[in-house]
Amino acid sequence: MFEERPLLRHTVEPSSSFVSHELNSMSMILVMSSSMIGYRPLNRSHLYYCRSAFGVHNEVVNIWTHFVPFLMMLFIYILPELQSTDPRPTLLLLYFGIATLVGCSTVAHTMHSRSYLDHFFWWCIDFSGIAIWSMSAGITRWQLEDHRGEFFDWVFPVLLVVLVGIQFISTSFLFVAFPHWKYRLQLTRMLTCLVVAIYVHLPGALQLFKALFEWTFTPREWLQWQAIIWLAASGVFMGAGVPERWFPGRFDLLGYGHQLFHVCINLVNWNLIEEARVEMETRTTPVKSDRIQIASMILLFSTAAIGYINYYLKKVCF
Repeated sequence: MFEERPLLRHTVEPSSSFVSHELNSMSMILVMSSSMIGYRPLNRSHLYYCRSAFGVHNEVVNIWTHFVPFLMMLFIYILPELQSTDPRPTLLLLYFGIATLVGCSTVAHTMHSRSYLDHFFWWCIDFSGIAIWSMSAGITRWQLEDHRGEFFDWVFPVLLVVLVGIQFISTSFLFVAFPHWKYRLQLTRMLTCLVVAIYVHLPGALQLFKALFEWTFTPREWLQWQAIIWLAASGVFMGAGVPERWFPGRFDLLGYGHQLFHVCINLVNWNLIEEARVEMETRTTPVKSDRIQIASMILLFSTAAIGYINYYLKKVCF
């Protein structure tokens, strides 16, 4: 998503010693291939970047396309579920993962262009949200697919933790250690996300393809296919960098690939939520309590581990 390009459009505080020392590195890191204009000034206060959410720049759409879903998750899904007479932990775990994803993304897009170090730190926060979201989607499906046998009962969650861990560590490490590597986006973010996405859908893959070939879908299968389609579309916009690749300079502020990627991810999340709700409402038996406990522990452990890594990174960087 980022490529080397002269930092012609940035406004820099002239009194900052950081500018003369790191300007070349910043010009290669902070400038997005999708935008030639619309960058915010560097080295301002955190409050300045919070207020910039109400201005006009090339990140404002990215901020709001995930901040609004964050508010929706909080007030439409999480709080009503907690206040209901019979809260469903399986849904709450999924809601937590989605809220974490859009919340981390909102903060990252708000703060990442403040400085060179902020850029690395806040994108690692964004990667953390993606990892927790992947984990919550996987363990939600594992809870709902409770008829696959003993092998699936134990192997699936263990491999899920391993794959999401590889996704998070490789993405964050390569971003910090080799930010200019030409193939970093394709080999880490795209490839690892693809592997995790395929793995999450493995439990019901045979039924999904059978429904596709016969063109007869249950409500849940149709929602699953819609989530897969929107996820694939998000990968196209993110990986190929379209439409700005075809029309340079036309989508600097509105309509470039990463913004469309956000819209697609929101649609993925909506289908994930509706799929889980449909399954919960049509089940003849409740979700096994031991699965809920294991899923909760996995998500709690993963969140704590990722949080500690980011805390350590913050201490090192700041």
